[in-house]
Amino acid sequence: MLDLVLVAQNFGTTNPVADVTGDGTVNVLDLVLVAQHFGETIPEPQRVVIDNPMLVQKQVNLSQHSLI
Repeated sequence: MLDLVLVAQNFGTTNPVADVTGDGTVNVLDLVLVAQHFGETIPEPQRVVIDNPMLVQKQVNLSQHSLI
């Protein structure tokens, strides 16, 4: 229900949070898409265990670099 409210409150704006379709405008297509999935829930994120020390090291090294 709150998803529909969010989209409705932003109707006619370019708010990317409410622009479900990603077309640049919050419009009736966003409302329809949210309404089609009314009552559904998303699964809880699953925790991933990385068992490869080299992969973990690469992730740590990448996170230390600035992209700006």
